[in-house]
Amino acid sequence: MDSCSLDWFAVTSIFESLLERIKVDFPNVKIVCVRSDEAGCYHTTDLLAAIHDVSDRSGIAVERYDFSEPQQGKDVCDRVLCPTKTSIRRYCAEGNDIFNASDMRKALEERPVKGTTAAVCTLDESSENLKVLKIKIFSDLHKFQYEKEGLRTWRAYDVGPGKLIQWKFVYVKHQGTTNISLDEGHSFFKFSETRQLSLKNDQETPENTIDNDNQPPLFVCPEEGCSYNSDSFPELELHMALALNPSKKK
Repeated sequence: MDSCSLDWFAVTSIFESLLERIKVDFPNVKIVCVRSDEAGCYHTTDLLAAIHDVSDRSGIAVERYDFSEPQQGKDVCDRVLCPTKTSIRRYCAEGNDIFNASDMRKALEERPVKGTTAAVCTLDESSENLKVLKIKIFSDLHKFQYEKEGLRTWRAYDVGPGKLIQWKFVYVKHQGTTNISLDEGHSFFKFSETRQLSLKNDQETPENTIDNDNQPPLFVCPEEGCSYNSDSFPELELHMALALNPSKKK
């Protein structure tokens, strides 16, 4: 999106579009589990309640929502975000301009990352109509399970039976359709099967040979002023753990 408020409604709208996409590309999927870090747009009662409404409309059941627990560091989701950012940087370094969301989508389409796709969307913020009640000690809760009677919560994964909060103590008014729309000509492209070209036979030809020596590095250190880069994500993790934290070398 070129512009929007980074809040729970934007996440809900994207999630609704995602489930619609899953229904088309993966019709056998009937249950999904959600995971994210605890950013303010995610760790909120509004999003948990709105996702339940989206699930009912889509026909795909959301079974759980798990947040990263404190002191767990970067979330596993960032492992997908890192190569997509690098893909966009590579596209830009090759002499292409990136000014808006359409340019970012084009970069990800031409330099695809395995298992990802992208589209340019427009939010309808006037469709936000959810009203919920506050859940006590919500900031201490990190694991949530959707059940017919209500929302079952835990402070840590699978420790004890959890606490069931009935839906009548969550909702004041349910969230309707978010009405998110895909921009014409910039909808989702086909998922990439691999991150680089593969040969269909043993004999290489100039047309299908990849010159790996001239390929830009896939993983770049995000620390400002650091020029380290690597073709391996584990090597980048090791660099960040040691080079950027000298105390850990001892």
